[in-house]
Amino acid sequence: MLLLATYYNLYGPKFYYRLLSQGPPSEGDKDTLIAAADALNATCYQVLERVMSIGYIGPYGYYTGTAMCQRHPGDDYARYLAAPEVGYRESPDARIIFIHHSGMKLNLQDLLSQLDAGYRIWGLKEQTVGRFGFDLEAELWKEILVAACQGKHWKGWDEKRKVFDGLRGFWDAILEKEGRYANLGRAVA
Repeated sequence: MLLLATYYNLYGPKFYYRLLSQGPPSEGDKDTLIAAADALNATCYQVLERVMSIGYIGPYGYYTGTAMCQRHPGDDYARYLAAPEVGYRESPDARIIFIHHSGMKLNLQDLLSQLDAGYRIWGLKEQTVGRFGFDLEAELWKEILVAACQGKHWKGWDEKRKVFDGLRGFWDAILEKEGRYANLGRAVA
């Protein structure tokens, strides 16, 4: 089943994604596992816990969704076994296992043009700590800054420096706004 799903994904963008989902904006790899299981008469479990959107309220008061939190399939299946009559659900204590950046792609060269100055990409720090138990967005930004600084795909030093300085400036401004500047960006320079 996994090999067939991989095949569907290899040829997905040009053929299978459109065939399997008939062209909606969300077409992609999510449909290939179910199609592969069906083609092979195999069983497949689909997580019933709803995907949770994360994002921020921007400068004009509008919500901008940047990513989707996907729940732990093992936990979800255990809940299903305990209450099979319950359909899709939203459980506040369901563990998050993946964050899929669907609304804001983390492409370093394009990321700056997607950011709203002064706004975290996943919402307020308190919300992030409440969801994950710690400031996971700060950890994400450490990785973004390391990747921007060490990236080997830059055309030259000037381009690398410009992108790194812009991303570091954005995150430093967030930390200053929160009153807890931690030299995060400078530590990887």
